[in-house]
Amino acid sequence: MTLRIPLLCAALATALSGQVVINEFNTGTPDWIELRNAGTVAFDVSGYSVETFASQTGTPVSEGVFVIPVGTIIPAGGTLMLQENGSADAPTPTASCGLSVGYNFNWSSTRSVAILLRDAFLGAIDYVYRQGPGGATGTPGISPGTTWTGAFIATGDSCSRVTDLDNDAASDWTTASPASPCAPNAGQTSGQPVSLSLATNGNGDVSLTITTFPLRPFAEFFNVISTQDYMPNGSGPLFGVGLDGLVAFSQPLLPGSPFHGRLDSLGRYTLSTPPGTVPTGTFIEVVTLVIDPVAIAVVPSSAAEITF
Repeated sequence: MTLRIPLLCAALATALSGQVVINEFNTGTPDWIELRNAGTVAFDVSGYSVETFASQTGTPVSEGVFVIPVGTIIPAGGTLMLQENGSADAPTPTASCGLSVGYNFNWSSTRSVAILLRDAFLGAIDYVYRQGPGGATGTPGISPGTTWTGAFIATGDSCSRVTDLDNDAASDWTTASPASPCAPNAGQTSGQPVSLSLATNGNGDVSLTITTFPLRPFAEFFNVISTQDYMPNGSGPLFGVGLDGLVAFSQPLLPGSPFHGRLDSLGRYTLSTPPGTVPTGTFIEVVTLVIDPVAIAVVPSSAAEITF
């Protein structure tokens, strides 16, 4: 929806534990939620869940719960986008860093919207409530008595965090900034110069995303992919992966190549493969090496690992 009228945005961000926060959500078409790893190391969100609430008037009611698939890791400073509709756990058609939740977010720029993030043990991790013109005060979906501070009038479909800090307050949020899926919001920084996200739905598919900060448009990259098991992550002899990953350096520079290619105009790369691409039981480790065209230097990501 693109209707833009003033809203009362009451934002409660209760980061009770962990380092993953609700970073942004959008009530346009399609509706989506963005989670962000605000920490300095990669974070496994396997089994975490997101519950959404919405209403035109009164207290928002639950719309559904999405459980994040096993093997989903958000890199330091990285993001995970959850988009309405589609087949649950399927890659989103409009973003390079996310999944479809399998149900509809009944949202618009005038409706009240609440989002609750829980860990794998159902403990509350983060929460946000945007109260629309006809919405009820309070904290729908979580225990009464939870407090928040501040409220603001705003326009626009996108609610986003304004900085890297989580103050558990409405002042953490704004609707003045344009949507920025799969990238830091205005006022935020990336956790590392090159971020690598690696995920699977458990059926032999793989989703790989590279992001850079500051942006390195059209930079050359190598994905060093190893099937040798050097546990724990980062203990391998080549940037944290096995030496069999050296094969990447023999691959030609080709558009769309998962081994040796170029980032897009936004300094990103994404790869999504269909089910059955990788045999069950396969273990891989990946590290991305980006050739910085300005500094003329090799910038590595942290190593990521996944079992299919």
